[in-house]
Amino acid sequence: MHRFGLRVRELRALSGLSQEELAELVELSPRQMQRIEAGLANVGLQKIAELAHELRVPESELFRSPSTKVTRRPGRPVRQKE
Repeated sequence: MHRFGLRVRELRALSGLSQEELAELVELSPRQMQRIEAGLANVGLQKIAELAHELRVPESELFRSPSTKVTRRPGRPVRQKE
């Protein structure tokens, strides 16, 4: 779970989303998103699919080791911080 959570955090940061924004997109509480990224919460298959969809990556990308090359799907551009 911990590696999965670190990967979600990494991909979320690369996409330019805050924890709160991603939580809202996948209909989770911000606290639950924090727990997922910390490796303290289990994630069901439906939420894995939703997270991958919102992060614009294949589901398999969520299970790679953190800091591995990201294979992004076409879609929403990466948000730039202002």
